Amino acid sequence: MSGTYPYSFEDFRADVKWRVRALNKQLRRSDAVWPGVLILDTPQGLSARAFEIGSERERDRLAREVLPEQIVIEEARRFCWVMPALRDGGKECLLLVFGERGRVEASVAAVIRAREMPPRLGRYQDGAFQAGARRVSGRFVEPLVAALED
Repeated sequence: MSGTYPYSFEDFRADVKWRVRALNKQLRRSDAVWPGVLILDTPQGLSARAFEIGSERERDRLAREVLPEQIVIEEARRFCWVMPALRDGGKECLLLVFGERGRVEASVAAVIRAREMPPRLGRYQDGAFQAGARRVSGRFVEPLVAALED
């Protein structure tokens, strides 16, 4: 996939998942942790920018101001917000939230850690976020989706 504008939402999802997995393979330290990464589908092609997630206050500012501004400035038609997270039971994972006008979906991959080895990603799980399941929402989702409407 070329990642050139425009391509379908499904192609965007597949392309980003592949890129995230490839980037994860470049991690070298056993304690490596992903920053937040905003990947945008813009008229110029794909763009990506990493953000430190920081404190609760910094997360709120990132979610409400910084990330939506990037979407508007770059005239993105869709986004993927990638961030480390904890699932039920405290299991570490990488969360990918994909959005375009009228559509938000997510994928989760377990972070697999083995002693003295860089972290690996498990298979992406989309099932919990498909039609008929719980809605994808949260601190980062609504402001990013709203920015697409501007």
